[in-house]
Amino acid sequence: MANYTLTTADLANAQSQLGRPLSSVPPFTVNLVAPRTRHGDRIRQLDFGAKKSVRMGKTRTDVASTSSTC
Repeated sequence: MANYTLTTADLANAQSQLGRPLSSVPPFTVNLVAPRTRHGDRIRQLDFGAKKSVRMGKTRTDVASTSSTC
């Protein structure tokens, strides 16, 4: 697993963006997630949709249909 050490400069930048002092004293280490440990299997999905506008006199109606498969 990888680690990232926050420096004084990193914390000063974060403090200026937050507009308040931070509670932690630098430097300290943050654990990073190892690659490919937080994702599940790949999902394959197909979405299809169709829309038709039908005019009847002064009225227009939209008819739509959607389909989804996994």
